[in-house]
Amino acid sequence: MAAGLLFYPQPITGTSVLLLPSGKNQVDVLDASGRLVKSYGWCMGQIELEASTFEKGIYFVHVKNENSAFTMKTIIE
Repeated sequence: MAAGLLFYPQPITGTSVLLLPSGKNQVDVLDASGRLVKSYGWCMGQIELEASTFEKGIYFVHVKNENSAFTMKTIIE
């Protein structure tokens, strides 16, 4: 996991928490085909992903800020 970034629990079966690096972060959730399914805009601190708002499957969570960018794979069950 990237420095300052924590995403738990995995896989997502209910609510999952994404703790973000300090500063403003752009957070996007993409499905397995790369289609943007949710964008959280510029946010700080943490966000919660609720499994019931997504179809089951593989997703990629992309987090970027002014210093770096990270992409994490997750599964929603």
